[in-house]
Amino acid sequence: MKFLHFAFLLFISFTNVINAANISWIGGGTPWQSESWGDPQNWSTGTVPNPTDDVTISGGNIEINGDVAMNDLNLLGGQIVGSGTFTINGNFNWANEECGFGEDVNIVLSSTGIFTLETLPDYNFGRSVGGNITIDGIMNLSAGYFGTTGNFTVNGTLNWQYGNIYNNLNIGSTGILNIQGSLEGYQRLVADDLFNLGTINWLNGELRTAGNLITNNGIMNISALDNVMTGGFPALGSELFINNGTINLAAGVIDFQMDVKFINNGSLLVNGNTQLNFIKGVSIKMVLWMAVVMMSFNLLSHTLVHLEEAK
Repeated sequence: MKFLHFAFLLFISFTNVINAANISWIGGGTPWQSESWGDPQNWSTGTVPNPTDDVTISGGNIEINGDVAMNDLNLLGGQIVGSGTFTINGNFNWANEECGFGEDVNIVLSSTGIFTLETLPDYNFGRSVGGNITIDGIMNLSAGYFGTTGNFTVNGTLNWQYGNIYNNLNIGSTGILNIQGSLEGYQRLVADDLFNLGTINWLNGELRTAGNLITNNGIMNISALDNVMTGGFPALGSELFINNGTINLAAGVIDFQMDVKFINNGSLLVNGNTQLNFIKGVSIKMVLWMAVVMMSFNLLSHTLVHLEEAK
């Protein structure tokens, strides 16, 4: 009996793979009159896409009413409006800034999904999502800007190489943010806040913010050495950075500079000969260091609460 059950499940899985199709939107739709995603006549195969199908949209105004799912999404043009959640299980190609999603449309990139934004013709070009976006898979951002009027949540991996992120960025408890900038570019968090419950790996590059609150309740590993503006550790340009978790400074980070008020309620672990330079004031409860540490405070008042040498 167990063998028959297994064979049935295997048959269903094989059937789903065989039935996976490449489906293109052939319906119309304008800003004044949208066409329904759920109408089979709007699709090249005469069927509405299922979660294993690869979908191509080149134009039109497409209305969803509820949740939809697909494998790959090749978005070359058009607008997705209505209300519901778009779940993408495979590769997500968002070709240009002239196509997008309405304010009541959410995007979920599943754990098997990959979403890459790169090689835009102008730094100021980008993409925007009207609702929330949740990354359970892998997202690569290496050009332009990406924004949402809702929340941007990462439970998988975000590789941030270059460009702007608009509005709240939340790194969940299983999420990983890799900051991987270079001398040719920087990362900028614009408008709202960065909240980390997971892991941030600051590998290289410079992070700029614009009057935001950065809160670390997880782990932040800092090994960034190359930067453009400071000649030492990259400057954080936000107004307030609160650490309630753990910040690990790698041994090779010789100049840790913050152009921000820094409040440390967690642990700051220094693993090498490092100068800590807090330009706009600091309140520190604990610093653990493995070598020579120099503390530098200037401009605004500061309070040094407690320093402790690691044993």
